[in-house]
Amino acid sequence: MRQVLARVAALSAATMACLLLCLAFVGAAALGWGPPELAEHGLASIPWLAVGFTPAGAILAWQRSRNPIGWLMLATGLVAAVAVASIPGTAVAAEQDWPLWLQLTLANVSFSAWSLWLILIPLTLLCFPAGRLGTWPVRVIAIITIVGGTGILLLSLADPGIDAWVAGFDIPADGPLFAAGSIAVLGDTVVASALPLLPLLFVVQSAAFVGMVVVLTARFARGDDRVRQQLFWILLSALSSVILLGTGVVAAVFGPAFGLLALLLPPIGILIAIMRVNLFDVKLVFSRALAWSILTTVLVIVFFALVAVLGTLLVQTASAVIAALAVALVFEPLRRVFQRLVDRLIYGRRSEPVYLVELVGSGISRAGDLPSLVSRLADSLKLPWLAIRAGERILTASGTRPAVVEIFPLRHGADEVGSVEVGLRRGQGRLGRPDREVMDLLTPFLAMLLQLTAVSEDLAASRGRIVAATEEERRRLQGDLHDGVASALGGVAFKIEGIRNRIHQHPREAIDLLAGVHDDVVRANSTLREVIHDLHPTELDTLGLVGAIREATASLQPRRETSDRVVTVNADPERMVLPAAVEVAVYRIVIEATTNALRHSAATGVAIDLTLASSVISITVHDNAARAGEWTTGVGLRSMRDRTEQLGGRFHAGPSATGGIVEAVIPVRETAGSDA
Repeated sequence: MRQVLARVAALSAATMACLLLCLAFVGAAALGWGPPELAEHGLASIPWLAVGFTPAGAILAWQRSRNPIGWLMLATGLVAAVAVASIPGTAVAAEQDWPLWLQLTLANVSFSAWSLWLILIPLTLLCFPAGRLGTWPVRVIAIITIVGGTGILLLSLADPGIDAWVAGFDIPADGPLFAAGSIAVLGDTVVASALPLLPLLFVVQSAAFVGMVVVLTARFARGDDRVRQQLFWILLSALSSVILLGTGVVAAVFGPAFGLLALLLPPIGILIAIMRVNLFDVKLVFSRALAWSILTTVLVIVFFALVAVLGTLLVQTASAVIAALAVALVFEPLRRVFQRLVDRLIYGRRSEPVYLVELVGSGISRAGDLPSLVSRLADSLKLPWLAIRAGERILTASGTRPAVVEIFPLRHGADEVGSVEVGLRRGQGRLGRPDREVMDLLTPFLAMLLQLTAVSEDLAASRGRIVAATEEERRRLQGDLHDGVASALGGVAFKIEGIRNRIHQHPREAIDLLAGVHDDVVRANSTLREVIHDLHPTELDTLGLVGAIREATASLQPRRETSDRVVTVNADPERMVLPAAVEVAVYRIVIEATTNALRHSAATGVAIDLTLASSVISITVHDNAARAGEWTTGVGLRSMRDRTEQLGGRFHAGPSATGGIVEAVIPVRETAGSDA
């Protein structure tokens, strides 16, 4: 019910405003007023306020009845319509000799109605865009606006200028409405004493206007992207009105009567800002309009300054020609400068590719600082959302994700390593060409950065695993030495003590104890050799890498018996002279891969290929078992990967069309004799 009543009220107010406008122009036509008379009485400007604010306010009040902005705009249009209708109404009343009080009332309404706009329009902007005043400083500014505007309205009725306005309609009166008898109780003394306050009220109203500008600026600075987009509509409509009014384009095209047609733009801008904020990319239009307005203002000032200076030295025509040539010469450079400044204000530094590449390059030098780089890049491009993905996982992001985003793949060589998500600005249906060109420029560098970040993370994880594995190996060695060698030597010490006590009285028992000592020493020696072998296989020193691999794999048997040769080693023993660390790593990787293939699959044969070329050794262990799906990373695979990455190599393991395959490439950084 409330919605229905609100819509009825909005429609009634709009209809009344339309009827008043029609009556005004019917009355003006009946009086025979032409364009000069219309302009003299203000009918060339005031109607455009009614035409602009009335429908815009009615639409807002109809659709958003709880938002006071629509009602304030509707009231502004209705007041303008009343003022317009009262002007020819005053002339008709004087001509038809209506009652004097009615003539004076119409004259005062037509003279002072403008002061209500000093209240309604600032209140509209103070409530914009949410429809509420908000904090107490804004409410104070609203109260000052209302008090100042009301005071100006009342005192304008006592302004001596109203006498001339009334006299222009040939109304027989000596003063304002107070003298007409309707509210004469105030008396001339009160009016005369209050009239000096009128300039002070204008100062107060100006201060309230400045406060309104500060409030809108604060809302722009603190608001989200939607609020800023709405305020951009206000800026664009106001700037367009100023440009059209200042240049006189509308008056030159449509005639003097339409000179203030640009007053339609602000209410339309408010309507679009609230109802259709995403109509188009208002930032782009505003940036172009602002740059051109600044450029026009500067060039006009430069032109007249040059004419004034050169006019003292040359004839007037020559100075004007020289000034025009100078303006023409500086036009294009100045346009580029102002456009760049305005674009930076709205779109950031997207027109500065060198800066953006340097920014990403600084991130490449600090591969671990990816979140900081993405945040700085989003700020530099004024993007509401910027994120880097690796698969389905968001590595880092900046801003709030909008409903619409565009995705740019990140490719490093032939591999796609991730993607960049770019959030569209308000009003954008898709990224514009400048934004796409910037992203196309930056994606190769971002892909390189993402690859470096992944490598850095893998390296850090590998180092962590290596440290953990090293510590685990130390504990294992400690346990082996403690439980094996140390225990055996402890037992030997006790038995030697027993032998010394029995050697003279019980020689037979001493001999038995001596045999036990021998067995303990043999076991301790065997344990110690196993520990030494785990640290560095002795076969590598005696047989070489290829011989050691062949000996270790000769005894391995598959799970299914076969008469064929199980393991074949393809390598040149003469060339396999490697640094100790690389040699041990190759041996361990080959033995682990071969053992896994024969124990955990249906393989009946394994081929081992070792190739040393260009200071790099390539290892390939290929079995003949068909296996589907990716391999599960276990202790063995992790150990082989860690050994490879510890030496700066690359590791890959998994199924293939012809069987399982393990590949490792390790750089050989030392010479053959460096480990001697």
